[in-house]
Amino acid sequence: MKYIQALLLMFLCSLSLRAQEFKPPAKGMSVIYFVRMQAGALSMADFYFFDTDKLIGYFHGAKYLRYECAPGEHMFWARSENRDFITANLLKDKIYLIEAVPVLGAMKDGVQFDFLDMNDSVIRERLKKILAKEPVTLTDEKRQKKSEELKDPIAKGLAKYKEEVAAGKKMLRIEKEMFIK
Repeated sequence: MKYIQALLLMFLCSLSLRAQEFKPPAKGMSVIYFVRMQAGALSMADFYFFDTDKLIGYFHGAKYLRYECAPGEHMFWARSENRDFITANLLKDKIYLIEAVPVLGAMKDGVQFDFLDMNDSVIRERLKKILAKEPVTLTDEKRQKKSEELKDPIAKGLAKYKEEVAAGKKMLRIEKEMFIK
């Protein structure tokens, strides 16, 4: 009996992470969660997140952004001391997840995209704690003001992306079937 109860508890815990913490997108849309799992010494610098030339948001520390967008092809990127890029082909009505990992930089944290291993119970528990908080959001006014301030860095970021693509640099890619089940 205890064995069955333990199995049932494990099953319910795994369902709770998938069902409760991830808010589904509006009908016909896609949603991607940008999560920063690490806090501590490598968590003070802001990470800025973009969908091509559109500022999605920014934050530091163990937090997350929830970004709802049209399905299809996207190029997301993050900026800190460096830039990292990830392409995506998103399906409608699906949820995707990507981690923004702080990496050691010369002056402040750098950023690198990575995929989360949802089979790892430690990662699931840390993610559950982060997702229990409200997502980071920007008002339209603040997004517009910050986008204007970042006009040159955005142009440089897009130029860097084109340069890396032309050089044949391998980048992470979110395929349409990589959604959260």
